[in-house]
Amino acid sequence: MTGAVLTPQVIRHVLFHFGVPGGVEPGGFVTALLVLLAKADYSNRSALAGLWPEYVAAFEVATTREWGLDYLRALADAHDDDEAVAGV
Repeated sequence: MTGAVLTPQVIRHVLFHFGVPGGVEPGGFVTALLVLLAKADYSNRSALAGLWPEYVAAFEVATTREWGLDYLRALADAHDDDEAVAGV
């Protein structure tokens, strides 16, 4: 992983992107970023990680692990919005 520190807000934005209950709709920029991540190949996703590591890390957990969405949802549910969750 990237070593990014996730927040419940970032996780909930990613959950919303995937239609998972408990997700929170992000603003237009983050919505576009998540669409871009879905379309990006490895090298472009790596470039985006340099600017938005927390979104790329959460997106990768969601898309590369069978249990990724369940894991992210559990993390978001276990933490308040303003606290860091964990490094991934």
